Amino acid sequence: MGMAHALGYRFLDDEGCVLPPIGQSLERICVIEKRQVDSRLADLEVDAVCDVENPLTGRDGASYVYSPQKGGSPSQVALLDRGLGNLADLVYKEMGLAIQSVRGAGAAGADLVITGEGRLDRQTACYDKAPAVVAHLARQCGIPCVAICGMHPMSLEEAMQRGPELLANTAEQGRRKEAAEKNIDFPFDPAGITNVLLSHAHIDHSGRLPLLQKGGFPGRILATRATRDACRYLLTDSAKIQESDAQYLNYKT
Repeated sequence: MGMAHALGYRFLDDEGCVLPPIGQSLERICVIEKRQVDSRLADLEVDAVCDVENPLTGRDGASYVYSPQKGGSPSQVALLDRGLGNLADLVYKEMGLAIQSVRGAGAAGADLVITGEGRLDRQTACYDKAPAVVAHLARQCGIPCVAICGMHPMSLEEAMQRGPELLANTAEQGRRKEAAEKNIDFPFDPAGITNVLLSHAHIDHSGRLPLLQKGGFPGRILATRATRDACRYLLTDSAKIQESDAQYLNYKT
């Protein structure tokens, strides 16, 4: 429900009021409103990999099996199970999708694989933890793999040695001369990068994209539309600053 809400779906009660996307609201949903859903989703196919086969509802369903693990009381478990049943009925009624009986899912033919962990470090790769295995399988199939994490203590050089498909935030800040010395070259071959994830348009994140492109980067730059639009102005301004920096460094040397 939370993910659907983030994508633009709205869940209304019997009075037409928008419900908050929480478990307590599931049983009260009467209408699934789709007016704010991004139109691009109509042509988007999402493949999800699941390592369990629990159905949505019932004694073997999500609420009864997993809610107690998160501290759910018996009454809360029953409430969530009824709510998921209500949601499943509405999805079938309004979209024709019978999600209540689905057991697990398989993925094939994806354009992008997304994995993740709280902390990506040497242990992730050395002990074949799930994100490393997923990335390895994706690489074997020639599919880009993005890892989302809370912490990434490895240096860029170490990360590159482990064959990432994704590059993010490679510039370092500092005084003018120090930054120039650190950022004049990449510690890797740009031609070997398949994707760049641009989290936002700040120049310390986007400023070396032209240099990356010049170095032979052949892949895609992944960013939101807002970030893309902001970069049009920031990179143009950055080019002027770089010209000024070059004049300064030439003068100093």
